[in-house]
Amino acid sequence: MTPFFLSLAFAALTAQPADGGREMPVVEVHEWGVITLDDCYAILAARPAGRIDPASLCPPADAPAARAPVVYFYGPPFKGSFTVEAVSGQIISTWPEPSTGTATWRFSADWPERDSAPTDLPTGRVHPSIIEGWDATGWRVPQSMTLVTEERYVDKFIYYECTVDPSVLPVRPRPVGVDVEDGYEDMPALLIIPSYAGTTIMPLRAGVLENPADLLRNCLVEPVDMLSVLYEWSRDKVDLDEVDALWGTWKGWFNIDGLPAPESGRVLMVYPVPAEVLDGICTLDLTTEEGYTVEYHRFILCATTVALRKV
Repeated sequence: MTPFFLSLAFAALTAQPADGGREMPVVEVHEWGVITLDDCYAILAARPAGRIDPASLCPPADAPAARAPVVYFYGPPFKGSFTVEAVSGQIISTWPEPSTGTATWRFSADWPERDSAPTDLPTGRVHPSIIEGWDATGWRVPQSMTLVTEERYVDKFIYYECTVDPSVLPVRPRPVGVDVEDGYEDMPALLIIPSYAGTTIMPLRAGVLENPADLLRNCLVEPVDMLSVLYEWSRDKVDLDEVDALWGTWKGWFNIDGLPAPESGRVLMVYPVPAEVLDGICTLDLTTEEGYTVEYHRFILCATTVALRKV
């Protein structure tokens, strides 16, 4: 299907009634990323590579930092302004360069592909393969709209990083186990259990880890496929190819690089961050010149190391 007909088909499928009986097209904003939380700080990221010194970001030194997710746009062609606000911290990195302030972009969005740079655009501003030291080519697999900013950057997504207050997260590690905010005890989660023979993925509810001794005495480990669980968690939030982009970026970290040492008594806990919690981390706001309705679909995971016993 050509980009022109694809945009028409998308507009038809997402149209909603407007005043006076007219139907107004909908623009969808999709976002994915992972928050990593350790003993010192948290990072909301699209990529697992690299570390930052939290003391260089904001006081106190143990304030978590959020390294941003990837944001895509879908819908009819439009011109608009998109702003990310770090509610509990500050923006520390962006791609492309913002149009104004720390994280506001003005751009046009359309379906035609721009895989080769027009001759009038500066070098390095069209689909760079490396962003913040990470291979970003896999992030362009989702069939999202192409963005052309006022600063003449061309890409299929927006990327940002920001610091985050860890107190907004519903699960916080203790010396043994975790504290879970009231109302989030039944939140789905996965335990990634390291061993010298490989990893085991165990589904559970967040509240179980408030008393890990009971878990160790009574649990029956039923291994699951992590990607299948991510597909289930992301249902009605983002597209499967966006989950594939997340998985392609983080698979090695979940299975090797981000795991505690075997026999350390520690495991990796992963859970989907609820929408109301995300609003306390950062907010997204898109305004289109055409006045289109905007819907936001956010799929952010949190990964934190949890001690199941004293070492």
